[in-house]
Amino acid sequence: MAQDDIYNSKRQYDTVVEKINSGVYLEPYKSGKYVIRNKVNVEYFKKLITEFEYKDTSYIRRIQFFKALRKTCALTDKDLSSLTREDIKEMVAKLNKVHKTINSRRDFVNYNKAIWKSLFPEKDAKDRPDDTIVPYAWRIKVNADPSLQTDKKDKLTDTEYTRIQRVLSKDPRMQLYFSLMFECLARPQELCYLNLENIQMFDNYARIRVGEHGKEGTKTLQVVDSYFYLAEWLNHHPLQGKKGKIPLFITQGNNSKFERLSPKHANKILHRTLTTLGIDKPITNYSFKRNGVTSRFVSGEPAQNIQKIAGWTSTNQLKTYDLSDQEAFLEEELIRKGVMKEQDRGKKRVISYRQCAFCNTINPKSRELCGSCKRPLDRDTVLNAEREKESMLRNQLKEQEKQMAEMAVKFNQINEFMNAVTKGNPKLLKEIAAQKENSKST
Repeated sequence: MAQDDIYNSKRQYDTVVEKINSGVYLEPYKSGKYVIRNKVNVEYFKKLITEFEYKDTSYIRRIQFFKALRKTCALTDKDLSSLTREDIKEMVAKLNKVHKTINSRRDFVNYNKAIWKSLFPEKDAKDRPDDTIVPYAWRIKVNADPSLQTDKKDKLTDTEYTRIQRVLSKDPRMQLYFSLMFECLARPQELCYLNLENIQMFDNYARIRVGEHGKEGTKTLQVVDSYFYLAEWLNHHPLQGKKGKIPLFITQGNNSKFERLSPKHANKILHRTLTTLGIDKPITNYSFKRNGVTSRFVSGEPAQNIQKIAGWTSTNQLKTYDLSDQEAFLEEELIRKGVMKEQDRGKKRVISYRQCAFCNTINPKSRELCGSCKRPLDRDTVLNAEREKESMLRNQLKEQEKQMAEMAVKFNQINEFMNAVTKGNPKLLKEIAAQKENSKST
């Protein structure tokens, strides 16, 4: 049986089903932009509901199927069963003006292909319905025109990622949330459904089991670079030690305190952070996962490793998440050909933790001072501080030597004066000694 998700998709699906049964989508002033123009086609929506139950399709995918079918029904007066290949091409051409991205165009076609396979299956050699074959009307391919391609807007630099984490230094909950998407390539919904009981802590790493609501099924998040954020948040988690299924990520607002965090709520926090930093990019929760995939890919990590970390069934999804371009590989090419030295690399691709050179405490990359001993984490900063300290000690020593030399000159002057006085009056020393003896006796 399909389960509800963090987006409340079940409630949205139930609302759509209610509108289908009540005929709302047949009325222009109620159904919005996509009106079902032929009443007969409403029955196909009802048949889809049975298919969903049979296949146990997730609620969020059911909603996407309905959206695609509504668009199709809004573009034709015909019964769907009588649509020809030419009709389909005409509809796709019209919707290409609405669908601005290649993904939205491809999704519309793919959802309708799946619908047609269920509702109007082709016949096999023995004249039996075969729902594994795409009906002829929808055997079309969506091609992406390279000349229309533009740069992706939600690409984060290493500096921007570090700045975001630094601003959130007082909220280890959100530091961990974004870091797990970047390092472990986790999905927002997976993280929001994690509970404290899913975590296994070790000395310098952790394992988090995704046992439910995983799009790619169950998997394990291997926490290494994000270990500090996890330990920090667990130390501050207000529900730590409580019994039952305690969410790892909870809300902390006055209106909804200690409830399970939702991706929508996390996006609001992210947008406030971006506004504070002045980063004008369309960054969302998913941007951290996409940038995490890109970071690993550009740094030379094999596609199979990225597939295993993300929990994908194949490496095909790498194309969807990869934000890299030619510029991203230029530096790697320069190093490979000897034009640039490894130590002159402009920026580090993979975000990692920083280990204190004094107490060996693991700290996040965004932190400048060690959380344990409060000393600088940057080795150059430490060396500069030591040089400044050494220089200051040298200056103090020189100043003391100068003062001692001045005192020695004054002492010699006083000694010469006393010698001159006693030489001119030999009885003076005897009188001074006698006065000391008298003072001691009294």
